[in-house]
Amino acid sequence: DADMVWRGNLWNEVDPGGNKEAVFIEDGSFWALCSCMIFMKPTENNIHFLELWRDEILTGRYNNDQYAFNAVVRGDAHSVKWRRGDKLKFPAGSLYFKMSEKDVKARENVLLVHANWMQGDVRKRMALIDSDNWHPSGKIDEISLRLVPCGEDFDQLKQRQRAQEIAEYEENAKRRRDIIEREEQELEQRKQTALESGNGWDQKSNLEINVLR
Repeated sequence: DADMVWRGNLWNEVDPGGNKEAVFIEDGSFWALCSCMIFMKPTENNIHFLELWRDEILTGRYNNDQYAFNAVVRGDAHSVKWRRGDKLKFPAGSLYFKMSEKDVKARENVLLVHANWMQGDVRKRMALIDSDNWHPSGKIDEISLRLVPCGEDFDQLKQRQRAQEIAEYEENAKRRRDIIEREEQELEQRKQTALESGNGWDQKSNLEINVLR
């Protein structure tokens, strides 16, 4: 994936070794593998696996290719001999960015930082900047996609991020207020309907009391 940073030499770590043909890494859970970084030897088994993965994607049953990938891995149609990458060296973003700042040794052992488990290029870049993993020699121009000298003003980037977070918070707060207001209006309407029909209304439980006639 493009939201990854290599912090060291990965080649010894991704060598499957022995009779293994591939290395897959976890995506925050033992039962979920990440299709973001895959190392596969050019074997017949691996080629067949990729064909199965392609076919599984084309069924249209999955929201993204990673779900299809995991379905193939768990299935019995392939014969790939694979092993898991060390999750402390290849942690998912959900693990890496939650590591304590005091746990310097654990962070130093990480070889691949993946800014996943978050959405938006600004949020991903901010996470990499704050964790001292953003040291580009250039940047991608979002319009022309040309490599241009890096002139990104990170203070402005942070301001945009804060503004985006504030806007999202205010939008969510407004949505919650609208829901509460609508529920209060519906409750008042139910109360008026109950009283007009001659029934009572329990203020404590906000429930209609049927009056026997």
